[in-house]
Amino acid sequence: MPSAALDAAVDRVRVVFAGASSPFEVGCSMCHPREWIALLRTPDAPIPAEAVEMYAQEVEDHFDDFGASMRRLLPDLVRQLAAGGSRAASGFGIRALGRVDWLAQPAHESAAVLGFFRAWWLDTLRSPEPLYPVDGVFQTCVTATRTVTPYLGAWAAQEPGGPAEAHLHEFLDHHHLDLVNDDEHIISWWMDYDRPMPLPEIVTWVRGYAIERIRAQGADPDLLEKLDLLRLPVGEERWAAYEARFLT
Repeated sequence: MPSAALDAAVDRVRVVFAGASSPFEVGCSMCHPREWIALLRTPDAPIPAEAVEMYAQEVEDHFDDFGASMRRLLPDLVRQLAAGGSRAASGFGIRALGRVDWLAQPAHESAAVLGFFRAWWLDTLRSPEPLYPVDGVFQTCVTATRTVTPYLGAWAAQEPGGPAEAHLHEFLDHHHLDLVNDDEHIISWWMDYDRPMPLPEIVTWVRGYAIERIRAQGADPDLLEKLDLLRLPVGEERWAAYEARFLT
C-alpha cells in the first residue's frame, strides 16, 4: 500500500500538470489508436493503462509535440506506477519520459517529477515485499530522471538491518559481474546522451559504502569476495583475478 508521502507525491504531479495537453497532436497513425491520440489533446481525461504503457516507451518522432505529450501523460503514469502492476516500471518501459531533461524544466515541474520518483523509490526500499522488483524500480527512476545520485543517497540513508539492506544484498548479487566487468549497461536505458553513463558513480558508491554495509549485516562471503575485486584497477587485472578465483 502506498505511503502517505507517495500519495502526496502523486497528487503533486496531478496538480502541477493539471490541464496539460498536446492540443494539435495527431500522433503516429501507424502505431497510435485514434482514441488514444484524442486523449493527448484532451486535458485531464483518464488515460488507460495500455495507452500509458505504450506512450511511456515511445520515440520522439511519433509525436507532434513530444514534451507536451509527456506532460499530459505524467499524472496517469505516476498514479499507475504507484498503484503497482504497470509494465512501464522498467528502464525500457519509461524511456520516453527519460528523453525529457526534467532537471532543466521549470522548477515546479522538476520538483514534482523528481519528488515522485524519490518517494516511489523510498517506498520500494522500505517494503519487505515491494510491488515491483527493486532493480526494476531503480532502473525506472534512473532512466526517467537521468541521475543515480538521489537514489543511491536515499539507499545509504536507510536504517541498518531493515528491508533496504536485504534489497541491497540482492541488487549487488544480481549486478556484481556488471560491476567487476565495468559494464556501462548496468543502467540499461541511460537517456542523457550529453553525459557518460553513471557507472563510475555507482562503483564508487559500492566501494565506499555498500560493501561494508552488507558485510556488517553478515552478507554471503562469496559475494563479498567478488565485490572486493572492485578495489583492483579496472580492466584485465580485475577480470584475471575473477577468473582465477571463481571460474577455475
